[in-house]
Amino acid sequence: MPSPFPRGFLRRAIILTVFILSVVAAWHAWRTEMLALWRQQEAELARDLDHLARRNRAMRERLEREHAAKTAPQIFALIEETMSEIRGLPLKRPMAYRSTSRRMLREEIAARMSAQYGDDALRDYQSALVRMRLLPDGIHLSGMIVELLSEQIAAFYDTESHELRVFEGLNLNRASERMIVAHETIHALQDQNFNLAALALRHKGHDDLTLAAAALVEGDANYHMRVYQRARFRARNLLEDLGFLFSRQMGKLLSAPEFLRQTLLFPYQEGQKFVAALYASGGVEAVNRAYAHPPQSTEQVLHPEKYLSGNDPPKPVAVDLAPGVGWRWLHENTVGELGLRAFFTPLLGVERAARVAEGWGGDRYVVYDVRTPAGGWVLVWKTVWDTPADAHEFFDAMEADFRDRFGAPETEKAATAKRASSAALFYSFASQKQALVLREDAVILMDAPDSATLRGVMARAAGDPMPAPAVGRKPPL
Repeated sequence: MPSPFPRGFLRRAIILTVFILSVVAAWHAWRTEMLALWRQQEAELARDLDHLARRNRAMRERLEREHAAKTAPQIFALIEETMSEIRGLPLKRPMAYRSTSRRMLREEIAARMSAQYGDDALRDYQSALVRMRLLPDGIHLSGMIVELLSEQIAAFYDTESHELRVFEGLNLNRASERMIVAHETIHALQDQNFNLAALALRHKGHDDLTLAAAALVEGDANYHMRVYQRARFRARNLLEDLGFLFSRQMGKLLSAPEFLRQTLLFPYQEGQKFVAALYASGGVEAVNRAYAHPPQSTEQVLHPEKYLSGNDPPKPVAVDLAPGVGWRWLHENTVGELGLRAFFTPLLGVERAARVAEGWGGDRYVVYDVRTPAGGWVLVWKTVWDTPADAHEFFDAMEADFRDRFGAPETEKAATAKRASSAALFYSFASQKQALVLREDAVILMDAPDSATLRGVMARAAGDPMPAPAVGRKPPL
């Protein structure tokens, strides 16, 4: 009798059955493995939650003890424990505290500035900033800095003596003043774990680099001070805290020149945003790693993605200018993106100034005092940009600034078509002659006491083979 099934059916049925059983067995093994993994993850999560709960309970208990503490040593010790826990860094040696007065602080800040830079160098630095039009003439820079710092500080960590200095009369019953002590305690933790002296916090002639390093340090302290504030905040402290913060003597800071005000606020405000971006990218370990590889420019702080990518370091810029007869070197430095923002803010407003400064690649300026009967100064400021379009936007903004200050240019090269890659404008003011030159992705500002000197400076610093037109003669129509 013939088989009711097609030929080969039995063999195919056996193969299909084996395949199904294999799939079922594999699924069962995978399910068993996944269940085991899920149980392991649940156990780890439970342990983590339990650890976190115990840690939170311990922190709450510590904060309650701190709130109830009456003596300064008790409060300081509890703040140290809390900030070490919040920051995740050990306090490797006991902290030392020293009381001081504001008068003593002003004298000490002035003495340290004089010892670090020298009185003559400070005066030359001030003159250079005035020549760069970053500061108004007639300002006493070192005295203003001393007054501004002594006005704002309620406590500070001294990286030289490794002491936390507090002012006489510090009221630790006020939550806001405990916040300031918490902020400075973070600096002690940074110093003990990362050695703050190794950072470029006092790099003469490199203000932009110094500000970037300061932004990491102050941003870290500000960020974790805010964590402390949220952890210990009580509703009944609200009016006290707000009253304290707004009653601080802010008058001098608010009335300070734009460049100086932004420079002083930058490490705290933008630094905190920078540290928040580091946390978002890799948690506290990303913040810790930044001390080994700190930001190299204010651009990297203002745009953390450029720091995190590692692909946008500042471009090295050198000013090729040999001094002439009777020239005395005053100062050389870098303005940076933050400095450019401050430069343009009074003219363009905050948002437009930020757009113009964005795209900064690097810059360097040098200033000489000319000691001849005619006097005056020589200045060269070279900026390089990410793209020619960025350079042209800066060139246009500088032209607008010059027109606002001094009127229309007296002489203009014919190559200054609106989107040309090469252009030059010439001005005259305050017995000085100026040239503003665009070269592809670079813009160079030059300042000299006379037309002949300006032509020589242009030939050397701007690589311009053409002599500068005589300033004062209108271009042909």
